Amino acid sequence: MKPVIILVRPEIPENIGFVARSMTCFGYRELRLVGALLAREGKAWKTASGGEGILETTVCFDSLPEALADCHLVWGFSRRPNRLGKELPWNDALASFSAAYDAGGSEAKLALVFGPESQGLQSMDGESIGYWVAIPTAHATMSLNLSHAVTTVLFALSQVHSRASGVIGEQSEAKEGIPMANREFLALGWDLLSRELKRAEIYPAAKAEAQFDYLQSLWNRLRLDQNEAEFLLGSLKKLFRASHSSPMD
Repeated sequence: MKPVIILVRPEIPENIGFVARSMTCFGYRELRLVGALLAREGKAWKTASGGEGILETTVCFDSLPEALADCHLVWGFSRRPNRLGKELPWNDALASFSAAYDAGGSEAKLALVFGPESQGLQSMDGESIGYWVAIPTAHATMSLNLSHAVTTVLFALSQVHSRASGVIGEQSEAKEGIPMANREFLALGWDLLSRELKRAEIYPAAKAEAQFDYLQSLWNRLRLDQNEAEFLLGSLKKLFRASHSSPMD
């Protein structure tokens, strides 16, 4: 159940780019804007390092109901008390998301709605919001920057995905009697892969950091048993040995 992220009347184009970058880091792909236009190669592109593909496919809507037309569940994020809709505590929201994921709710579309930087979501938006969620902070009246709020939510939900999917090193079960590859072995494989890819300079310097972050997130989601992981790591070593003359350990 990969949510769609909806930014309502965003005021700072750079924040849209930051959101796209965060979405890429955590494996989310669908971004929608309400009451805003996205200028091609504008300010959002300058802060979207690695997330340009998301900006390319972002759809703009005139109203929130139009943006939510195909969504089954809607969460609005706001620090302020809300006059419409039900409040969903942060921990309850994560538990609800986890339960829906475990129940096979991949066909249901969850919308995560965030308001503009200066005022947040307003009463007129409340009619479209099913549940209101507040990110817990140390100071009850303080709120996060828009892009920081989106990043916090996506990180929390990505942890639910990881636990449900069984990321290598984060589960103890065996597959067909063979132990799962552990985190240390996975780290060795990533060190080898990233070192050789950096040596080959396959990514433009300006985007390399974001691209490697994204690649590492994909690597960490591999679910292999120990035999499969050893085969993959051995194959990578042979491939990289063949690419240059000096032997590798």
